[in-house]
Amino acid sequence: VEDVCFVVQAGDGIREAQESRGLGDVYKRQGQGHAGDDQHHHAQRCRAEQQRIEPLRPVRNAASVQLHRVHRRDVLARAAGAATFKYGTTRDWVERLRIVLASGDVLELRRGQCVLEPSDRVRIEASVPIEFDVPSYESPALKKSSVGYYGKRPWDLIDLFIGSEGLLGVVSRVDVALTKREPKISIIQFLDSEDQALHLTHALRSDGRLQLDFLEFYSENALKLLSDLQHTEPATVGMPAIPPQARAAIFYELSFDPQQEALDFSALEETIAGCGADLANSWAGYEPRELERLKVFRHLLPETINAIIAERKKSIPALHKLG
Repeated sequence: VEDVCFVVQAGDGIREAQESRGLGDVYKRQGQGHAGDDQHHHAQRCRAEQQRIEPLRPVRNAASVQLHRVHRRDVLARAAGAATFKYGTTRDWVERLRIVLASGDVLELRRGQCVLEPSDRVRIEASVPIEFDVPSYESPALKKSSVGYYGKRPWDLIDLFIGSEGLLGVVSRVDVALTKREPKISIIQFLDSEDQALHLTHALRSDGRLQLDFLEFYSENALKLLSDLQHTEPATVGMPAIPPQARAAIFYELSFDPQQEALDFSALEETIAGCGADLANSWAGYEPRELERLKVFRHLLPETINAIIAERKKSIPALHKLG
């Protein structure tokens, strides 16, 4: 059986961005043009920078949209933060890319307009033609994975460049989807043991009534490190004292509307009680100031560990942190 070859045609080679035919159109941009426009639109996208950041999907009512600041490096690195648990990775929200190839040609790609199968072959007719087979392997079916070039059936050409670490070209424009902004509540649940934490993690993830944005685990050693920091530098932590009996903790976040007439926490209480824990033995916050304090606390652990490693490397240069 002969391979099917999909050709990405270059056209006449030198044209302005507005004259591009879009997908399958490789063109060279003149030095003058649209940088100012791109900066203007980028500024519009970033006006809500002070708001909470989460992935975005299209909605009709612009007043209810939260803008998402997307860096081009996020696309090249296939970034995936804590909220990947609910929203997926950067890849899931990218709708369009403009890529500057090593030849200087510029490739415009839109999601869904060049979907291929493993038996297909692609040829990009640029100044320096590029030809390759569609990956025949499947990427791991994980929430977060940055292993190799993306492989999934059916395979979208735009996904080849997302997560390519800049090896295939430089991303000069990114269009992402939007979603409605939802108020959140952050909760740190303190627990009696790490086994209880594992039990609760499984219960929270498998309960269809609870849609968590993210879920993070704190070991006994992690809590001790933060507790010691509270005693030596209380202003740094800025939180109530960590319960001395806590041997583990789970930090999670979910959508929460304080304006609802009747707040129902029965599903959450039932799940936590089913693991032998008590919702009263937790910290929670939903107002902006409280959410920011909890966010600072969440980042404090890796920052403290990094500071410890940096200090120890002064006497042990070969010391490296994995992960």
